[in-house]
Amino acid sequence: MSSEQSAAEAWSPPVTGTPCWVEIPASDLSRAKKFYAEVFNWKFRSDPKAAEYKDVAMFSFPDPRFERLGGGIKKTTDPEGKKGGGPIVYLYVESLEDVAKAIPAAGGKIIGDVTPEGSFGFYQLFEDTEGNVGGSYTTAKQ
Repeated sequence: MSSEQSAAEAWSPPVTGTPCWVEIPASDLSRAKKFYAEVFNWKFRSDPKAAEYKDVAMFSFPDPRFERLGGGIKKTTDPEGKKGGGPIVYLYVESLEDVAKAIPAAGGKIIGDVTPEGSFGFYQLFEDTEGNVGGSYTTAKQ
């Protein structure tokens, strides 16, 4: 087993409100991977347990202080790669339901339904008071 696989299997959720995933839209995964690897030294990995993510190139950041924060370059059908309006930062939460109540109470909006992220967890997109799109993420309850 590789150290990347060990790290993925040993992952534990961070404190509520901590960034846990960054998603970057791209119309050409290979080109985007090459760019981020060359410019920022990002490492890309394949996860055999995540075969359903064939349209996502998962990466990790080079700084070990950010080992819990990962991300993916996600293939989009938008030819300019901007369908989602840009990168989305997902924040870990204990309860999507509680956050879905708190967001509109604070002036934001919920965008869409709770969506499964494979067998790992669930996420829901939101819009903040400034029009930025973010995501709330929680792990699947065991």
